[in-house]
Amino acid sequence: MTDNISTDIRRIVRNSILKTFLLTLIVSTIGLFIFFNQEANGFEGGQALTLFSIFNFITIILLTIISLSALSIANINAHKSKFSILASYFGPIVFLFLITLLLVKSSDKISYVPLFASTTYLIFWATFYKTLHKRITQKEN
Repeated sequence: MTDNISTDIRRIVRNSILKTFLLTLIVSTIGLFIFFNQEANGFEGGQALTLFSIFNFITIILLTIISLSALSIANINAHKSKFSILASYFGPIVFLFLITLLLVKSSDKISYVPLFASTTYLIFWATFYKTLHKRITQKEN
């Protein structure tokens, strides 16, 4: 019975990682094109927007790799402790988000790219946490 629940939790987390990656990539790329629309005029502006898009993609890849640690929820009896679930699920992402906040310089526009990607990723990641929490709550009942 516990193997079935662990497999279900692992599947939910894996789907959350994939969906968060795809949605964050789409929304943050569209946001970058809207935010940097003025700078995109001309050849140099187009190159800068391409650079920002590549930087955005790399940031999202890093966030996705870091969020793989949430798969540890299914491996141990972490679903017995709500704090362990929150720490495993949100800990690495929030830590990277806080580092991003510290690195943002108000005069440097490229520093907004990881902030925008991290914020978008964190919003979608928190949204998909509801599914995991609901499954764990059902398991307890």
